[in-house]
Amino acid sequence: MKFIRLQSKKYEINENSKSFEWGFPDLHAAMHEDISFVSEQYEGIPNHQFNKKFENMLFAEDKETENKLLEELWEEYVGWGMALPGVSCYRFEEGKENEAAKKLYDYFLQRDPEALESDEYYVLIFEGDEFFSKGHNGEEVAVFRKEIERVETKEFFSRYLIDEEWEDEE
Repeated sequence: MKFIRLQSKKYEINENSKSFEWGFPDLHAAMHEDISFVSEQYEGIPNHQFNKKFENMLFAEDKETENKLLEELWEEYVGWGMALPGVSCYRFEEGKENEAAKKLYDYFLQRDPEALESDEYYVLIFEGDEFFSKGHNGEEVAVFRKEIERVETKEFFSRYLIDEEWEDEE
């Protein structure tokens, strides 16, 4: 299945990439929030495996080890929360490309309008496997499998977004 997402040029995505809710500085902060919430469920069970792993994570000797243990805990006990098990995106179906482009445009217009004009982003068209639950803001969530095309933001929206508002801006 094909999907689109606005992608920062600062990093590449792969099949292990995950998205996280706006407001968190990075993926690990979002995962930490999820794990902290789950830890409350195990507070009264001191010998539970979760508590042992959680303590190991909290007292890890360095940040890299802490993040690795955090990711393992999140995968095993959370799987979906402020962090998502794939990347947030929109389904890019043949014949419905304009609709998907509009959703992507509106999403970023509300949250980060500068990204739509920035040279630091592009629209990534990719193949992926969809999760059948929505992201935090109604978007699809998919596991990235294969890049199809990278399109500069302005070029993508001029190609697919048929909208008077967009045309007025140019």
